[in-house]
Amino acid sequence: MNRPVIALFAATTLTAALVSAWSGTAQATTHAGPAAIVAMGDSAISGEGAGTDTGDDYVAGTDGPGDYCHRSTKSEIFDTGLSGLTPFDVACSGAQTGDVASLPQYSAVTGSGGGDYGEPKQDTQLAAIAKTDSVKMVVLTIGANDDFDFTGIVGRRW
Repeated sequence: MNRPVIALFAATTLTAALVSAWSGTAQATTHAGPAAIVAMGDSAISGEGAGTDTGDDYVAGTDGPGDYCHRSTKSEIFDTGLSGLTPFDVACSGAQTGDVASLPQYSAVTGSGGGDYGEPKQDTQLAAIAKTDSVKMVVLTIGANDDFDFTGIVGRRW
């Protein structure tokens, strides 16, 4: 099996596992907090490069020196056009599947991950948000950093 297929399979399986794990909790728990939408994953959703070269408008604390998640206030999660939702961005540039989920079965494939730049894994951050806010939607993009030849695949002419 080639690497792009493995990365796609891992991302699809992760999404299904997160939905499965959260569906029981979400049905059993009702929050009076504000409705929320959460971005999880890698640079494709974190906001990496969402602004100009000199003013990416990164959220404070995510543009170094110890954290380079590069969450931008110009990322898609802050520009959905959906009213009545509080956006949260826990995505991180460079994240791999192991940084998103605390599921042990992914450790063998993607490495244990520890979150990025000292942050908790993204599912742990989602759980913290869900304790105070009524999460209505989670947007997840992950997998590009799991493939060791990502740049070769992107640069390939199909």
